Amino acid sequence: MDKMARRLRLSPLLLALAATALLGAGQARAQYGMAPAGPDFPTTGTETAISPIPDGSLEVIEPGTTFGPLPADAMIGPEQAICDDWPSVYSSGSWFKAGRWYSQAEFAMLHKAQPRELPLAVDLFNGEVFSNIETSHRYEAGMRVTIGRMLGRDDGHRDHMLEFSYAGLFDWDTSAQITAGAQGDAIFGIPGSLNTILGVLQFDGTAPISGFDNADQQNWIYSSELDDWQLNVRIAQRPERDRAVLMPDGRWVQYDAASTLWAFEVGARVTTLEEAFLYTSQGTVPLANSGRYEVITHNDMVGLHLGFERLEKFTAWHWGISSNIGGLVNFADRSSRIDTVNGIASQAEDINDENMVFLAHASIFAAYQVRTNLAFRGSYEFMYLQGVALAAENVGFPGQFARFNLEGDALLHGLFLGLDGQW
Repeated sequence: MDKMARRLRLSPLLLALAATALLGAGQARAQYGMAPAGPDFPTTGTETAISPIPDGSLEVIEPGTTFGPLPADAMIGPEQAICDDWPSVYSSGSWFKAGRWYSQAEFAMLHKAQPRELPLAVDLFNGEVFSNIETSHRYEAGMRVTIGRMLGRDDGHRDHMLEFSYAGLFDWDTSAQITAGAQGDAIFGIPGSLNTILGVLQFDGTAPISGFDNADQQNWIYSSELDDWQLNVRIAQRPERDRAVLMPDGRWVQYDAASTLWAFEVGARVTTLEEAFLYTSQGTVPLANSGRYEVITHNDMVGLHLGFERLEKFTAWHWGISSNIGGLVNFADRSSRIDTVNGIASQAEDINDENMVFLAHASIFAAYQVRTNLAFRGSYEFMYLQGVALAAENVGFPGQFARFNLEGDALLHGLFLGLDGQW
């Protein structure tokens, strides 16, 4: 219910972003006139038509007219007419990121890699080892929303942008169970064959750990949640102007020049990773022999990151790669509690610490422009966090709770699909 409630709270935001993008697409024709709209290039009926020809160029045609040579300063700017006596020529790059605002709404399926292996118990009957990686996390659904503002364009034909993004609602759960090869028998006083190998002593150091030894069955549940907020400043190159070429038959053909565009960004980032690992044990000898051990970790990371993007732009679609790295201060804490029957009543510990976390993020993406300011977008992305507290790696009681481990690695990767709009 908690996961469903969190998703429902953000549903209005997603619907608003989608509606904004769709409404903006309808306004683009009026705002930009001759702007291409994906594979179709509409005209107003009063200006020169621009239409694709098989070789991928754009042909400028004035019915019944043969054009002479273009003036040397014909292509003054992407949205200016060549001269008063010439029909207006539109550069296809002019509609690329032409709005003042832009937004993205994406759904994601993200996978979280396993932690380092930690043996928990062994079956003395058959030698089977029960560890914290018996099963792995599956792909989990989440979302990402981005909203940005164009700040202006500099003399180098580069856009300056300020954007905010949130990615989250990722909630992974996995579990595993082991049953003893030799079950306990309360009548004959024969204990089960499962024994923990996390430690051999009580917290007072006097006896074997009751509740986790001589067990018939043990299991664990491992859950993780991830949320990420970013505020970035981006500087991105603009596409090159189209080329006008005189054909042998006297026609001028406007070629859409493919462009390689670079972008750089720097920003602040807040990333949270919360985890819980619950390890339980049940037995029959001694009577009602059982144990429950729960570890909860929080990683609240704050810091700066910087990155780049390389984009290959074509007429109605583009693809590219991006990467960024950062250093985050991690305010981490861990809560541990153990309860047993026929042994110690309970023990608990709360501990916190700070450390530096290294972050790396990379993606490969592509987008298809279906309208002048609306595109379908998809990407496959990787995120790596080094130096976090993972609950599944912070388990142990060899006479005391385990050392606070802040050396965990979290690797996440997955698919993002959504809409990219501007207005």
